Amino acid sequence: MNEFIKAGNKIYTRPSGADYTLEDGKTYTLKYNSWEGEVFMEVSNDLTLPENYFYSDSDKKFVEKVITYFKVTSKGTTGVMLKGLKGSGKSITAKKIALESKLPIIVVDSNFPTRKLNEFFNKFTQDVIILFDELEKNEKNWNTDDLLSFLDGISATCRKIVVFTCNSDDKVCDFIKDRCSRVRYCKTFDALSEDAVFGLCSRELDDEGEARAACAFIMNTFKTVSFDNVLSFIEEIKLDENATYEELMENLNIYKK
Repeated sequence: MNEFIKAGNKIYTRPSGADYTLEDGKTYTLKYNSWEGEVFMEVSNDLTLPENYFYSDSDKKFVEKVITYFKVTSKGTTGVMLKGLKGSGKSITAKKIALESKLPIIVVDSNFPTRKLNEFFNKFTQDVIILFDELEKNEKNWNTDDLLSFLDGISATCRKIVVFTCNSDDKVCDFIKDRCSRVRYCKTFDALSEDAVFGLCSRELDDEGEARAACAFIMNTFKTVSFDNVLSFIEEIKLDENATYEELMENLNIYKK
C-alpha cells in the first residue's frame, strides 16, 4: 500500500487503521483530545436499561412519534428535548429512542467542544442518533451558538436524531425553546401522580393492601416522588418485610416533606 495520499496539491501521510462503518445499535462516545486537537470516537458499552424500569404508555407513544417522524421527514435533523425531575425517566426515554431508532448511537462526551460538531458530522453520510446528557450543566464546553448552527444543519451531510436531557431548561437558550425547526419534540417529566405510584406498587408488591399502604406512605412522606425514589423504596420493602416504612426510610437517601 502507498504510504501517502494526495488531495489537490497537498500530500499527506496515509492514516493508519482499517476502513470502518458504524454499526446499527452500537454505542460510541465522541471525544476530543485538546492537546492534539484530535476528534475521535471510541466504542463504548452498549446502552442498557435497568432490570426493573417503568415505561408508561405516554413514554411509548412519544418514542414512537419521534422515530416515525425521523423516518418520513426530509429534514436532516430531528431535535428532541427531555426535561424535568431527576430520576423521573428522562434517561430511560432517551435510551429507548436510541435503541428503537436502530441507528448507530453516539454519546457526546461532556468534554467535547460543540464548536467541533459540524466539522465532525459533515464528514460522513451515515444516519446516526446523538445523545447530550444534562445540557444545562455543561456551559463550559457546550456553547449555545454552536448548538444552534448544529441543529440548523444547513451544510449537514448525515441525517440525525439529536436528543438532549436537562433537569431544568432555565439555562437553555431561548432560541432552542419554542422552535420546532430546531427541537421538534419536547417532553416534561414531572413528579409521579398517585395513580402512577399505585401502579408501580401494585406491579412490584403481591398484596394489594400493602400496595395501597405503600402508595399512601409515599405520597404523604416523599418530598420528591420520582421513579427512582419510588422503586428504591419498594425494593427496600421487599428486602426487609418485617421493617416498618419509617424504619426503611431511616437510611434511604430520600428527603421527607
